[in-house]
Amino acid sequence: MRAFLIISFLLTGLWSMNASAGEIYSCGAPREYNLPTETEGFCDFHQRRIAYREQALKLKEQLRERQESFAAPRLETLRLYNEELDALNEQRGSEE
Repeated sequence: MRAFLIISFLLTGLWSMNASAGEIYSCGAPREYNLPTETEGFCDFHQRRIAYREQALKLKEQLRERQESFAAPRLETLRLYNEELDALNEQRGSEE
């Protein structure tokens, strides 16, 4: 069985090698390519980096403003709590 497989592979390989030196397509002749040489412009990545930096700085500033405006009510409430607590502690101290 193995001998049959080996012989069949050898015979198939011998018949498939039918390329000759005179044939253009079977010798692997180079193909012609028509590549466009005009460009549509280029990507100036230096300017893009500067633009990304400017946008990142704007975003950072917006986040800082948002953080301050988010914390403002809490800070006001905390200030009022501390004032009321101090007033309560003064009242307790005067009762003794």
